[in-house]
Amino acid sequence: MDKNALYVTVLTRETLTEEEYLSLLAGSSDECRRRAQGLCARTDAENALLAEGLAKDMLLRHAGLDMGRRSFARNAYGKPYLPEHAGLHFNISHSGTFVACAVAARPVGIDIQTVRGIERDLRVARRFFAAQEYTYIISGDLAGRARRFSLIWAMKESYVKREGRGLRIPLDSFNVLALAGDQSPLFHEIAIGNEAVCQVCCELPAVTAIALQPAARILL
Repeated sequence: MDKNALYVTVLTRETLTEEEYLSLLAGSSDECRRRAQGLCARTDAENALLAEGLAKDMLLRHAGLDMGRRSFARNAYGKPYLPEHAGLHFNISHSGTFVACAVAARPVGIDIQTVRGIERDLRVARRFFAAQEYTYIISGDLAGRARRFSLIWAMKESYVKREGRGLRIPLDSFNVLALAGDQSPLFHEIAIGNEAVCQVCCELPAVTAIALQPAARILL
């Protein structure tokens, strides 16, 4: 893969049929299958299976790596990675009816967030976000607050996921607006409409290619 490559795919989906769900289960790794079957919500299980399938599909198409039914390795904080391919990085995320994956030649984090109600989120932002981030969320029109919160949250999650240390990095210890203002490109917004926001954190100048596809792409 080219050293400046950064590929992003976002899947949109409807509820899977029982046949589609069982097909995904059968084709998944043992680790992903166990994790999906242990989730209480069927939607979460479907998203977990689709996320693994999407990551493997992208790794094959963009890097020529065929994972088959093998499981991804995970670091001490749960981030999936490829121990035998140090120059190949990927990350996955899912929320609601969206599943997203980024594949890159450098460390990468991706997060997708559906836009929802704002009252509880404002309390979270006031307590855990940097002061500039909180001010950004509450500024401007009231109707846009939920989207601005989701944007900041996705940026912070993508940054933490790129670092690969989970919430060992306190959310109020860094300011994504300040980081985004630095000279080196770090955050890349993926436009997917009004229902959700998607952010990629990767120190590359631009996204090489973006694909917005139905989940049927993985079910073929």
